[in-house]
Amino acid sequence: MNGEGELAEMKIPFRDVGALMRDHAARHPNKTAIRDLDLERSLSYRELAGLVEDAAGRMAGLGVRSGDKVVILSDECVEKLVLLLATRRCGGVACPFHTEIAAGHLAEIVCRIEPALTLWRRDLDGSTLTAGVAGRVVPFDRYDATEPSSDDFFGLPVGARLPNRR
Repeated sequence: MNGEGELAEMKIPFRDVGALMRDHAARHPNKTAIRDLDLERSLSYRELAGLVEDAAGRMAGLGVRSGDKVVILSDECVEKLVLLLATRRCGGVACPFHTEIAAGHLAEIVCRIEPALTLWRRDLDGSTLTAGVAGRVVPFDRYDATEPSSDDFFGLPVGARLPNRR
């Protein structure tokens, strides 16, 4: 507060979420970033950053470019968050949907969005959820930290390494 009882203006430099997370990961790589209570697993900032980079490279390999819409069909899970962050990393626009919406209605919404890429979790009814959807339609798997594989990340095909962004 200044001497006249008014709040002083705070000057906070703008930083996007990705830059903030990368900086925090660099300073605190082993701190817990995410805790999945349902599956009783955690990811550190280092692990989360690695998953996001890998997923973003794979999404870029599937053709996702700046401004492209990416639909993510899943319940609330760690993989959905990783794919949201990876879409942002590619410059795409994430369109996440919870799959409790009636499948036919959800497919109609997704069709109207006209996404470049639609990702759906493999344990769902993908053929109904993505009926009539144009663009690439690709299932993804749950991440299993006990069996990480550079060839099978969420079941997405291997992609490209993205340039470092600050």
